[in-house]
Amino acid sequence: MFNMFSCCASGVEVEQAVEPTGALEEQACAVKEVQANDVCDAVGLECTFRHGDVDVPVTFTRRPLGFTFVNKAPIVVTDVTPVGAAAGVKAGMTLTSVGDVAVGAASGKEYGDVFKALQQAVDRLPLGEA
Repeated sequence: MFNMFSCCASGVEVEQAVEPTGALEEQACAVKEVQANDVCDAVGLECTFRHGDVDVPVTFTRRPLGFTFVNKAPIVVTDVTPVGAAAGVKAGMTLTSVGDVAVGAASGKEYGDVFKALQQAVDRLPLGEA
């Protein structure tokens, strides 16, 4: 979820047309391209799953994540779609962290808190299969 900030000036309206020159326009395009690349590189949700005795990190870059689970804590994967399988998720894995937030059985978190943490993190991901 993104926060939006706004700022209002005091009742004074000023209109001014600004036309970019060729050099400034090229610089602006270069800045926009770098910012877009930084956002794309920064997009990703790292979750950790427990599979047997092994912790398995999985990074999701898009939603949906591609797995289902029963509505109880801890979250145990019950079914995996091809998208989830491609990310490395397997049926039977237990979700232990969402980003830096511990959500496994040892965390003591209730299902509602775990689901909320997962949902908020997933909502930040772009929609579509990757």
